[in-house]
Amino acid sequence: MALHGTVKNNLIILLICLAAFGCSTTNSSNNSQATNDEQVSISAAELAQLKASASQWQQAKPGIERLLLIEQDLKLLISQLNAVVEQKAAQPNVQATSVKKPIPAVELKPTPQPLFALQVASVTERIRLNKTLAELKSKAPELFAGELIANVESVKVKGTTYYRLKLGAYQYQKNARLECEKLKQFQINCLVSHYTAQPF
Repeated sequence: MALHGTVKNNLIILLICLAAFGCSTTNSSNNSQATNDEQVSISAAELAQLKASASQWQQAKPGIERLLLIEQDLKLLISQLNAVVEQKAAQPNVQATSVKKPIPAVELKPTPQPLFALQVASVTERIRLNKTLAELKSKAPELFAGELIANVESVKVKGTTYYRLKLGAYQYQKNARLECEKLKQFQINCLVSHYTAQPF
């Protein structure tokens, strides 16, 4: 009889514990669910914001890449202009005459161990280089009358491949700069770059 009473008491205590544990579990799961719902709501808002930022970046990316290329060209142009100003400042003043000297042809012959070339174009489609070279020849046929050294350098800039048309082969940078100035007199944009042995 005493044993039966002890079992009964143990069952009552067990039921009370289970009831208490069940309530606390329900409360904690409700709290956990509320916390998770709050985190998901914040994360979704942040995700939408990140997607909008990524979309804006993708739209601005081509313009930024063009600006970086233009910045590089401008830096080289500024250094070339400074060199021209220094050279003119060092020359004695000579009175201008009405007789114009003929502009000598650009010498685009190979030199020993060429280090420099004249970059005249940079495009994203290699096939466009043929048209570009034809336009250059039509602008200044007398400059391209002799043997023409033309090379193509392909470079990747932020996932986009650019094909750079380079003319000439120069051992010294000052010679390349002088030839570049001749091209500019015919409205042909160019910049002094490193030599690439990849024939066009």
